[in-house]
Amino acid sequence: EFVYRLKIHGVPAKWKTMIANWKPPYEFVDWQQQGPYSVWYHSHLFIPHKQGTLLIDEVKFVLPFAWISNWLIGWFIKMDVKNIFSYRFKYIRDYYKK
Repeated sequence: EFVYRLKIHGVPAKWKTMIANWKPPYEFVDWQQQGPYSVWYHSHLFIPHKQGTLLIDEVKFVLPFAWISNWLIGWFIKMDVKNIFSYRFKYIRDYYKK
């Protein structure tokens, strides 16, 4: 279990995450217990590929008050999550090119 504080676009948030599935070196799943989403489920798969490892993420999330928040800010949140994983992809790619 991990508890951490972060800022999301300058807004403080507390996030509590539990590792729900731990199968090193192939997979782990984190599940939000407390945080900005009603549901946050994130699986990480590590698959041997060529001379390295292919990392596959699957994220499922639900916003609080989904019936209205999806309509008002859903597009923004989806874009935000996509940008987070795009940044991580580039960081990992560049780190392992060294």
